[in-house]
Amino acid sequence: MFAQESIKVEEVTRELEAARTAIGSGVDVAAFTKTALQAYRASVRGNGTIDVDLSESPRALRDILGAGHRFQARFELPVEADQLLLTRTHPLTERLANHVLNAALDPLLEGVARRCGVVRTRQVAKRTTVLLVRYRFHIVTKHAEGQQPLLAEDSEVLAFSGSPQNAEWLPAEVAESLLRAEPDANVSPDQARHFLQLLVDGFDAVRPRLEETAHERAAQLLEAHRRVRVASRAKGISHHVEPQLPPDVLGVYIYLPKV
Repeated sequence: MFAQESIKVEEVTRELEAARTAIGSGVDVAAFTKTALQAYRASVRGNGTIDVDLSESPRALRDILGAGHRFQARFELPVEADQLLLTRTHPLTERLANHVLNAALDPLLEGVARRCGVVRTRQVAKRTTVLLVRYRFHIVTKHAEGQQPLLAEDSEVLAFSGSPQNAEWLPAEVAESLLRAEPDANVSPDQARHFLQLLVDGFDAVRPRLEETAHERAAQLLEAHRRVRVASRAKGISHHVEPQLPPDVLGVYIYLPKV
């Protein structure tokens, strides 16, 4: 408590807001949990307090969640003694998120999420591609006793319109908004494979942008460490951040205009 008296709130506000944006709000947790449970054939009823019935869900999911066949939950206080408070760090939320992600990454598991998808929607005027990218960084701290590396991970949604060879990169807020786009028409499997193959074949054209973004995020991460170090009056410590290339592309989602 006394060691941090000198830290001014405004000097670390940016890092606090960035962390809040990265981990999501209670609204994000509620939307994800309800959608994922329903995708796994669970019955989810209610608004503020939800009643969840997992009787029709796969047994593997029930075993992973460890909450029995039925439970009640809320996403904000207050909660009753027999209700779960599902925050981002609650074990059930983490287990559900891990299960959805792991099932999407493993082609042998029948997960509800997919690494690739093609959607036809009125929200775009021409073909638009969204990439879910994971970055890895080595944060190296140097001090009198030597240096200490720390592995950090970050993920980001990037989007561009047009073909990979003539990509027009879109602002971050536009990329985020596309994740909430609703389909307005069906896409045949042959069409989906065709447009996804176009991206795979032209991926080398977008790779430089992904690596450029990795270096930009590394610089931002280094600047954040420097700001916090200055705010905490730390002495004799320096950092440098090394992006681990190439970044991992976890998901590819293509949005086609509704004609």
